[in-house]
Amino acid sequence: MPEPKCLRFGSFEFFPERGELLKNGPKLHAQHQELLGLELLIDKRGTRVSRGELTEKIWRDTSVGENNLNVVISRLRTLLGDNSQNPSFIKTVGRDAYCFVAKVSEHSFESSPRQLAHELCMRVRHGLEVRTPQSVKMSLDRARQAVAVDPSYSLAYVGLADALIVASILAVMPPGEAFPRARAAARRALEYQPDLAEAMVSEAWVQLCFDRDFSGAAKEFQRALTLKPDNPFAHNGQSLLCLALNRPEEAVSAMKTAWGADALSPPLNALLSKAYYY
Repeated sequence: MPEPKCLRFGSFEFFPERGELLKNGPKLHAQHQELLGLELLIDKRGTRVSRGELTEKIWRDTSVGENNLNVVISRLRTLLGDNSQNPSFIKTVGRDAYCFVAKVSEHSFESSPRQLAHELCMRVRHGLEVRTPQSVKMSLDRARQAVAVDPSYSLAYVGLADALIVASILAVMPPGEAFPRARAAARRALEYQPDLAEAMVSEAWVQLCFDRDFSGAAKEFQRALTLKPDNPFAHNGQSLLCLALNRPEEAVSAMKTAWGADALSPPLNALLSKAYYY
């Protein structure tokens, strides 16, 4: 892994490996796409970064509409309190490029096992968002590394469970191998943190896709959403459950809620289209 670093500019601190952006101390609520775009702009600060480079960094091999990048840059400017007409951080260059213009200082720091595991989990999420066989295999490797680095970190087991679930859905692994391992990982997470909504969602997906226990899955999704109402993976699961129960209108409603949590996510856009199709 690269040496962890802290990038400081203005009143902000950015930790790329941890996926965190802070302003005067408190952490800002930034989505993954915005942080990936910010990372590339800062890495190439003072130089022109094309829209194509940013799109490739944020979405890799996934095809997205041109407006998606406009939304990411707009949200990023809002997070930074920047003004496109008189920019302090992100300057528009011509019609198809941007440049990070603020002075940046870079500081290395020693990561604890928990920080390293957290950074690996962020990479797991990115791989699952890309949704290619190669990226899912990468997510599986990173999740296993996170568990090895910090065996008591509950979210590392959630990352492993979710990577196994997606690996089965995309036929990267056989269901009979992936889902039992996913259940074991989710339950290990709950041993460390019994009220962890993310682990409940992982357990519910196993019940839905592998056990075909629709009643049990519904209860587990609802229990998770009571604790964390904005969890898109839970709403996504509820949508699939409603399709299985021949309730397409409810499936669309649940998927719209999932999509609303991250409208720039290519998988969530595709799944919302699927719900509308049915």
